[in-house]
Amino acid sequence: MVVACTTQFVVVLDVSVVHVALPSIRVALGFGTAGLQWVVTGYMLAFGGALLLGGRLADLYGTRRVLMCGLTVFVGAALVAGLAWRPEVLVLARAVQGVGAAALSPVSLTLLTRELPGEQQRARALAVWGGVAAAAGAAGVFVGGLVTEFLDWRWTMLLNVPVGVALYPMARLAVPRRPASGLRRSPDVVGALSVTAALGLCVYGALSTDMVPLSAGGILLCAALLWEGKGAKDPLLPLTVLRSRPVAGANTAMFLTASATFSMWYFLSLYLQNERNFSPLATGMAFLPQYLAVVGGAQLAPGLIRAYGLRRVLLVGSAMQCVGFIWLAGADGHASFLSHILLPGFLITFALGISSTPLTLAATGGIRAADAGLASGLVNTARHLGGAVGVAALAAIANRSGALAPVFRIDAALLAVTAALALALPTSPVRTARAPSTTERDSGTERTNRSDPA
Repeated sequence: MVVACTTQFVVVLDVSVVHVALPSIRVALGFGTAGLQWVVTGYMLAFGGALLLGGRLADLYGTRRVLMCGLTVFVGAALVAGLAWRPEVLVLARAVQGVGAAALSPVSLTLLTRELPGEQQRARALAVWGGVAAAAGAAGVFVGGLVTEFLDWRWTMLLNVPVGVALYPMARLAVPRRPASGLRRSPDVVGALSVTAALGLCVYGALSTDMVPLSAGGILLCAALLWEGKGAKDPLLPLTVLRSRPVAGANTAMFLTASATFSMWYFLSLYLQNERNFSPLATGMAFLPQYLAVVGGAQLAPGLIRAYGLRRVLLVGSAMQCVGFIWLAGADGHASFLSHILLPGFLITFALGISSTPLTLAATGGIRAADAGLASGLVNTARHLGGAVGVAALAAIANRSGALAPVFRIDAALLAVTAALALALPTSPVRTARAPSTTERDSGTERTNRSDPA
């Protein structure tokens, strides 16, 4: 639990920890306005694009081995990013760091879904993990404000180095030394590269409002899906997984929720500093209530799911977020910080904490033990690609309109769709097939359980 949750906290924290530091980074390295977004988007895009490959590698080669390799790449790239001397170096290092994070994040979730035997124990663990993932986004802005104010923007990246070094011996002690599957197949590198390239073109097209890369990205994404369905011998994403209504619905809802919330943290951090003249410390402190709200909502989620069911909890949580974004859209340069920024932000993040657990349970339920890494990679892919696409697309809208109100109204619409998708999810979590025994692994056979209400 400690290794899984700390790993997830660090990799999600790195999405938003640089938000408050962006004005300082722009001055120090000479970024342009459009290029500055790639400090955030480059990490998220590489992270989200490689997550499915990271999850499948964990299935094929074992969680411990992939965790160690991911830590090495993540920490090394964080060191280079912290010492970056040019904009191109920082963006490239952040992208490589995202690749390392893509190996870490699915492993952290796979550890919980595979190693915890009891349904109630696993549900509680997933609630903690989901709360940690949601809270890390808000905590990143708070930590980034403190570090930028009292140290330097470079420490928003360099802080990963001691944390990663500390995680390495912990992981060697805590993570079981065994492969997750007795199978030895080749990872679908073609699928991973084509999906990542397609999404990169789509995000670049959204940022530049250029239809050429956007169209090329769409065509390449269709070709990648065709490859996964027909051409790949061992596909990175077996399309049969998406035939499960709970899995498809939960991942789509995760994508939309992340698009709204990650873009909110990005725009609010810049708005408070550029429009309201908040210092980095004051900006970080402004996000502290949101961090506490996410943690509080995540703690309530398991009890609410037991009492009212997974579907109702997600429906209410998404509706609360929708109301919060409509409220937030009313803020302008003269609006009260308390009534138009602090309170709606608190409502949105409290509801996010409540919603994260049912989304994670639905997205990972009913999956065979041999595909636990795939399911973990898929839900994390939905989260981080949603954040990358949301920041990119909504930044283009904000640049064109010159205001944030349209952005927050779009966020509200995304959460309204999420509330509708909640109706496609089961009332109760479904059981995940148990992990195969050592004997079953050795014989190359795996026994799976049918998905039924827990």
